[in-house]
Amino acid sequence: MNASPHTKRNLLLHSLPVEDLARLEPHLRPATLEIRRTFSEPGAPIREVCFPDSGIVSVVARVGNGRSIETGLIGFEGMTGLPILLGADRWPNETYVQMPGYGRVIDADILREALAASPTMQARFLRYAQVFTVLTGQTALANGRAVATTAFAVLLAPLVVGALADATSIKAALVVLPVVIVLAAIGLGIVQRGRRRILGA
Repeated sequence: MNASPHTKRNLLLHSLPVEDLARLEPHLRPATLEIRRTFSEPGAPIREVCFPDSGIVSVVARVGNGRSIETGLIGFEGMTGLPILLGADRWPNETYVQMPGYGRVIDADILREALAASPTMQARFLRYAQVFTVLTGQTALANGRAVATTAFAVLLAPLVVGALADATSIKAALVVLPVVIVLAAIGLGIVQRGRRRILGA
């Protein structure tokens, strides 16, 4: 597995047991994450999964009138292709690079086979899926109706989860995340008087 040209690495991938990482390594390809590179289209089969080492990938929900809203963010703490972890091959969302970076990609079929062969890998990735689901709800709330402070805090969430992404601390992340992001927002002076709603809602 070739390293990306920077110092960071994907925390979820490297939190795997040695034997699970070895199972994936021969199939992981280095990738440049250019802005708007797409990893899933609404309703279309997911062909490959990305483990970002840097940059940000957005998960975007679209509605019939052409409007869209960001429902999730994926950074070096996680992975794209959540439906693959849940036994599906597609979903109604679009997933694309919002902030450029680097990462590794793997064919969805190969990842699916690896998951079926390794209960420990499946358990680790499903734990990430649980955390991502929680953060998805917070991201949607922030983008739709929350105050600016909350929106900023949700942007920090992948970094916080990444810092706590070892085998024993995912539950801890869910406990300390609200405290950390509020303190970070206050410390950076994001808190403002009144309530400024996002997107004019």
